[in-house]
Amino acid sequence: MPNTRGAPAADDPGRYSVLGHRGMPLWHPNDPGALERLIDAARLGPESSVLDVGCGRAEVALRIIERTDARVRAVDVSPAAIAIARDAASRRDPRGRLDAVCAPFDATGEAPVDLAVCIGSTHVLGGFDGTLTALGALLRPGGRLLIGEGFWAEEPDPQWLDRRFGGQRDAFCDLKALRARLAWGWRVVAEHQVSRAGWLAYESGHNANLRAAQGPDAAAMRARSDGWHGDWKRWGSALGFGLWLAARA
Repeated sequence: MPNTRGAPAADDPGRYSVLGHRGMPLWHPNDPGALERLIDAARLGPESSVLDVGCGRAEVALRIIERTDARVRAVDVSPAAIAIARDAASRRDPRGRLDAVCAPFDATGEAPVDLAVCIGSTHVLGGFDGTLTALGALLRPGGRLLIGEGFWAEEPDPQWLDRRFGGQRDAFCDLKALRARLAWGWRVVAEHQVSRAGWLAYESGHNANLRAAQGPDAAAMRARSDGWHGDWKRWGSALGFGLWLAARA
């Protein structure tokens, strides 16, 4: 029987994420109103087309549709996440403006768009720089990119790097370096750095969800989440998250 309620199967590649984000509309650190401000700055309308890569439950896509009536193609590899997206669209997208696709993203054959979105999913496209290149190539003239990425807000503790990032500081770059990457060929239209309160609400909610998870892998997921959450409470002030709306310079 098809999985239609968004409950992630054991072999769902997004199972940990889907369970961790249960009941959380946005699957990334956020502050109230920040996403909407950036959507409005993109200046979309009913004739606009949007691509969202690594969309999760497609909440960003649905908010774009609700505010602009643009058409959005949203892509994610998790069947459960896409099931949640389609269920939400049945209530919130009466005109059928959302195309929620469960598949690995492949830029081949993708039509040019007015806005490309990748928030918290740049790993799908090879990291921050890879995302700028891949999605930049899909923009129509005058198109824009909405990207969300983590960055070092302060120097990370070496112990945290060893425990969570394989000792590699370049898992993220600092904010100055990230802005320098964007400055190479892009013009920032609007940006937002998530507050510490926004981070805390996100991390606490994610951990609480996984502590309540059920199933044969629940103990392993709780241990994974508790380990990350404990380290984040100790050292996580070093990590920031931002949203940038950018146009080709």
